[in-house]
Amino acid sequence: MNDGFMTIWLLTIGMILYATGWERQASEGISSRMLAILIGGLLLLQTLELPVGAGLTVKGSVVLFLAIVIVSVVMDNPGMQLVFVLASSLFAGLVWMWIRFMYAVDPVFIVLAPGWDGALAAGILAGAMVERFRSQLLTIVLASVMAVIVELVRSFSHAEPFTLGALAWWDGLAVAFAAGRITAGLKGYLRRLGEWLVRQLKRAEH
Repeated sequence: MNDGFMTIWLLTIGMILYATGWERQASEGISSRMLAILIGGLLLLQTLELPVGAGLTVKGSVVLFLAIVIVSVVMDNPGMQLVFVLASSLFAGLVWMWIRFMYAVDPVFIVLAPGWDGALAAGILAGAMVERFRSQLLTIVLASVMAVIVELVRSFSHAEPFTLGALAWWDGLAVAFAAGRITAGLKGYLRRLGEWLVRQLKRAEH
């Protein structure tokens, strides 16, 4: 499968869900104008490459994405909630990085693909730990940056070029975010189901 295909496929599904009345589940009701501006800006800056050091390049789209998500979360979740989001990002990123490293050493027990299984696990963790859409997005973005530390070290030590924000990186981010939204949705459904069962039991007692 070509790099970028998974991102386009999942983004298309998300847009269809958003347009057919599932905007709360897809993006917690973020306006279509804001989403259009974000996607347009990312597409424009995807061609911009910023050299950071020997063998490392960062796409302009990654810089924009991180800036927007961080600002939105800071405005939405001040104080200790932001600290919890950062801690969740660290945990999810460590799991993602560990799976990538494990596959680099001995690729066994592959679920989806070597480049996506870490993203899947991190997305599930983010959806289970973090509630709000923006916080989940920041958790996954920071985790995805952490997940490439192994490649960053290799790029500096072996002069192997590496690009943060390449299409393969966006594929992992898309897989993680889709897994996070599905996990959060299932968690919300189970919570509501539990609350309904408790109410029924209380009614039965009376």
